Amino acid sequence: MRLRLTEHPGRATRVALVCALLSFAYLAAAWNAPIAPPVVGWIAPLASVVVGVYSTVRLVLATPLGPASRRFWRTMALAAVCIGVGAVSQMIDTLGRGAPTQVLSNRTSAFDLAGVVLMIAAILLVPVNKLTRAAWVTFALDAGTVLAGGVLFTWYFAIRNIGDFEATTGSSLPLVATVATGFLGVLVLLRISFAGVREVSPGALQLLAVAALTSCSAAGLSPQLAERPYLNTSFLAFPFAYGFLTAAVDRQRRAALAALDGDEPRRRPARVRSLYLLPYVAVLLTDGVLLATLDSPADAGPVIVGAVVLTALVSARQLVSFRENGRLLRRLDSTVADLRESENRMTHQATHDGLTGLANRALMASRLEAALAAREDIVFALIDLDDFKVVNDRLGHAVGDTLLVAAASRIQEAVGPDHTVARLGGDEFAVLLRGGSSPAAASG
Repeated sequence: MRLRLTEHPGRATRVALVCALLSFAYLAAAWNAPIAPPVVGWIAPLASVVVGVYSTVRLVLATPLGPASRRFWRTMALAAVCIGVGAVSQMIDTLGRGAPTQVLSNRTSAFDLAGVVLMIAAILLVPVNKLTRAAWVTFALDAGTVLAGGVLFTWYFAIRNIGDFEATTGSSLPLVATVATGFLGVLVLLRISFAGVREVSPGALQLLAVAALTSCSAAGLSPQLAERPYLNTSFLAFPFAYGFLTAAVDRQRRAALAALDGDEPRRRPARVRSLYLLPYVAVLLTDGVLLATLDSPADAGPVIVGAVVLTALVSARQLVSFRENGRLLRRLDSTVADLRESENRMTHQATHDGLTGLANRALMASRLEAALAAREDIVFALIDLDDFKVVNDRLGHAVGDTLLVAAASRIQEAVGPDHTVARLGGDEFAVLLRGGSSPAAASG
């Protein structure tokens, strides 16, 4: 009997998408001036939080998952609940002081930080394969590239103006904590992309990576809203982060049900290959920041240093890749050579006698058939050794084998390399002379 969930797959994801679009539309419509009471702006973000938490809890309680997968999603559900409570707390911070504000309380920061830490703990629980030495070096260089590009981008758009952020939110701790934990989460996901994951859907992990990047990116936009206290970066961060979380849950549910129904063949642990693009994204971000500082000489110094570091990391990464590719090519050449040698050896064994090295009965029959089909003048002779059984009985099979090898060598030497000598079995040999050889030549 096949287990099916009663809810329609993808419905929660569509609801979360609608919440995200409504929240973005409200933010755009109210950019220049308030269009409704401030609490209205929080309806769609909190609705997306409820949808994301419900979907994650539902996945844990009502979907057949493996032990490692269930442990991962249970921890993710706790993280979603913590961050969801932080969203409610942030709304209270914003609306509970009479006039709208973007100042965050320590309570809100604590819930958000606990949620992000739980997310990272969940990712660390994902079973992965062991990395080789070369893979560790590649991972370290790619991680360094992501960190260098991300730090430079964050410095330019957030840390450089951290005074504005402090004036808006009351503290720089939320920004620093969010960005730091976001980077750590991305690095953990990058490691998973190298090692390969088991039990947890790779597509779900990709969507979770997008959720982390979305929420971290939105956190640095608070200074842009300093003159708009009735708006909040949470109008972007929560709907899109929980929207991607809901999509990840839906992807995991589909994968679990497909595996339960036997619709998918058993595959090797999959790799999150699209995360390999993160270092290249970091390079593009750095190029963008470098171009943005052309008109700001005062900010060019750190950007130039960051660009140099990034270039060095990318160059080292390419050198490692060239070396690894060369090693793989050498291994491939060696494997091809071994296969060719093995094939030749097997072909020789199939057509030659194992003791004497002469052609066997099958090869002799093939060459004789070819000569007759070509209407060649041939001489075919059968040779056996007199009293060979007596030699075997009195002196043993080892001496008999030595005698066969010696006889084969003499016959081949007498016939020459242009003609065929075969051992038909026991002490029986056959000789095929082609190309107009006469009986006199054969007797000689």
